[in-house]
This record gives sequence, structure tokens and C-alpha cells, in this order.
Amino acid sequence: MFLCPFVLTVLLFWIVPVYNGILLSFQDVLKEKWVGFDNYARLLSDKIFVKALWNSFKYMLGTLALLIPFPMLFATLLNSKLMKRTDFFKSVYFIPALTSVVVAGTIFRLLIVGSVFSVIPIFLLFVAFQKYFVEGMMAGAVKG
Repeated sequence: MFLCPFVLTVLLFWIVPVYNGILLSFQDVLKEKWVGFDNYARLLSDKIFVKALWNSFKYMLGTLALLIPFPMLFATLLNSKLMKRTDFFKSVYFIPALTSVVVAGTIFRLLIVGSVFSVIPIFLLFVAFQKYFVEGMMAGAVKG
């Protein structure tokens, strides 16, 4: 019973779309007819696709070569007894993660309650009194 929501979600939002995608890959969608492996043969004979696939593979290898060993090395160093001032290095390591939260909070504060000239309250005032602004502008345009 506990697994039913998970299984239904996986079926509905993962397996069914993957199945439909695979089914569509064997069709000419514009003509709505079955073409079999012709789409794959055309894709693999396209030089741009092959180059893009090769570039993606090189990028993946480079990313994995950098993103697995170096963080493991840094984590090992930070937890070893040989390293001095580990608190300082841990702080330097986590500063970027905290900075984004501080920047988002500052921007939110400036947009909402920063000053009299904050963007969102002025926008809400304009929307609330839009009828009067438009009437005043039209009256000035007719007079002028």
C-alpha cells in the first residue's frame, strides 16, 4: 500500500513518457507513418550529430575526471589530522553555498521592503490605481 503512490508516479511520469518517446522515434511524426530504424540511420550518418555526440562524451569524461577525485581528495584532507586550520578551509569551501542565499535574500528585501521606491509595492500601487492613472493621463492628453 505504501508503494502504490511511488509506483503510480513512476509509471505515469517516467515509464509512459519513455515508452512514447521510443515509439515516436520509429515514426515519421509529420507524415504519421512507421519508418523503423530509418530515423536512427539518418541520425548516425549526420556529421554534426556525430561530432556533437563525441564532444558530449569528451565533456562527460572531463567532468567525471574532475568532479569525482578532487572533491574526494579535499574531503579526505579536511578530515585528516595532518591538515592544520581545517575550520578555515571548511569556511572557505562553504562560502559560495551561503553567498547565494544571502544575495537572494538581499534582492528579495530590496524588491519588497527595501525603500519607498521598491519595485513590487510601486507596481502593485500602479495596478490598484491603474484606472485613475489612465484617466489622468487621458485628461492631460485631451487638455494639452
